[in-house]
Amino acid sequence: MSSGKRIAALAAGAAMFAAGPLLAQDEALPEAEPRTEPNRWFSYPIRSMSTDEQGQVGYRLLVGPGGRVESCEITHASIYPALNEATCAQATRRARFQRLPADAKEPGLRVFESRVSWAIAPELVSGRSVTSQDLPRPQSEDGASQIWYRLTIDPEGNATACAIGTGGQDELFKAAACEAIMQVAKDSRFSPGFYGIDGEPVMRTFADLVVWPQKP
Repeated sequence: MSSGKRIAALAAGAAMFAAGPLLAQDEALPEAEPRTEPNRWFSYPIRSMSTDEQGQVGYRLLVGPGGRVESCEITHASIYPALNEATCAQATRRARFQRLPADAKEPGLRVFESRVSWAIAPELVSGRSVTSQDLPRPQSEDGASQIWYRLTIDPEGNATACAIGTGGQDELFKAAACEAIMQVAKDSRFSPGFYGIDGEPVMRTFADLVVWPQKP
């Protein structure tokens, strides 16, 4: 596996969604409040990453009064069993929720429902990388310059947008640099992604560094 193959997103949406009928006994349960961001519960299964398995998995957790997960159900499965299994296994082990107060009138189960996007950072598979010769030179006091840029990549592997990382450059430079970067990227293709549960594209990010040699 190349060093460029990194996790682009493990984004667990905070909004509730209905990917399948709720169990009858769950319909009246209150929503559990996470103590940590859901995207921190998940880490990519190494074997799935090495074989380029990507997908979005919907899940539902039943949470006990103490804030721990008591059971997990997959509400929308990806085509990869390992990603489905990892979703429930990791959420059950790592998710923590607010405890019910000791004087709660109705102590019992609560429910949390969301989705996780298992997405691998895109890699450049055709075309070429952006170099300093493609871009206007940024202004710097010591004559040595570099910028980070980010491309938004769609499921087909096309670059659709550009952003320049923070670093003191003005908006005119950023606009000119992104225009030049997109000229190179339009003839490049990146590793493909996927569409989510709702059919919307899951957009990923490609990041790279451009360095200008120090002026003599």
